[in-house]
Amino acid sequence: MRIASLSTPRFTASACCLAAAITVSCQAAQAGLIHQYTFNSSYISNGITYSTDSIGGNQYSAQLVNGATVSSGQAILTNNNIISGAANVNYVSIPVAALPTTSSSLTLEEWFTGTPDYKSGSSGSYYAQNRGFDFNNDTLSSTTSENTTPGQYNGEYFYQSLNNGGGTSATGISAAGWGHESHINANAGGSLTKLPPTQHMIAMVIDASASTYGTLYYYLDGNLVGSVAVSQTNRWTTVSPAFTQAWLGRSAFSGDGVLNGSINEFDIYNNALSATQIQSAFTAGPVPTPVPAAGLLTAVGAVGLLAWNQVRAKSRMRRLRLSAPA
Repeated sequence: MRIASLSTPRFTASACCLAAAITVSCQAAQAGLIHQYTFNSSYISNGITYSTDSIGGNQYSAQLVNGATVSSGQAILTNNNIISGAANVNYVSIPVAALPTTSSSLTLEEWFTGTPDYKSGSSGSYYAQNRGFDFNNDTLSSTTSENTTPGQYNGEYFYQSLNNGGGTSATGISAAGWGHESHINANAGGSLTKLPPTQHMIAMVIDASASTYGTLYYYLDGNLVGSVAVSQTNRWTTVSPAFTQAWLGRSAFSGDGVLNGSINEFDIYNNALSATQIQSAFTAGPVPTPVPAAGLLTAVGAVGLLAWNQVRAKSRMRRLRLSAPA
């Protein structure tokens, strides 16, 4: 079983009587989960808003860039009719140190909501491409060709987009530009169309044991929609050490679309979750947004708050149990 020991819920009846002391974690550690951004806890430092990494701590906090905000446990990205190269694009930046570059396998899980795609003019490009993430070492120079050697523009990168242009959901990892990607086109069979503007869960899994150099799996809302054997040059441990940026909601290529919507959660595992675990995580849902302690105390009192915390703890433990393979 890929399950670590459960952490003890950090709440007591007496603690619930003190509003200042009610910052309840109730986290049950799952094996391999090394960083988790729920956007349930944020702070401001030197005028910049950060969202806490509930697993790794504040040293791995995510930065909300260019006016992106946090509201009701979600990162809000307001990107109306702009592209990734725009100076005012909203996005989330996580420290590249949070990426497990020495682990051959990993899992990325993200919950987010995007707006419907729209065009700039009758024949313009799709802008609201609902970009999930983009890890890269690029300079965003729109005058340089994408298809170049490693270390150059769009050299090493790993990305995911729900609507990649005309409605195709795609992901790819490369050490040498788009022409050399290990790539999954999730709409290759025509089964996926533009997704509705509701919350979706994506999961990218790189399993080093599944083929000679690893296999990339793409899950959407708990279901496997594509996989590809990774080439020797595109191995995670080869590509990821070159990353200098890790972005949520923005592309490395200045002409690409962005996320116009919200991000509910982003999780990083240093192992490969199974299909059963991914489906269970989707069924359980993202980490719930805590009810503000003071408001809840007024509404239901300390006893009610304790009961709510117990429900939340059980919800997280249920997700942990469901993720274990039978």
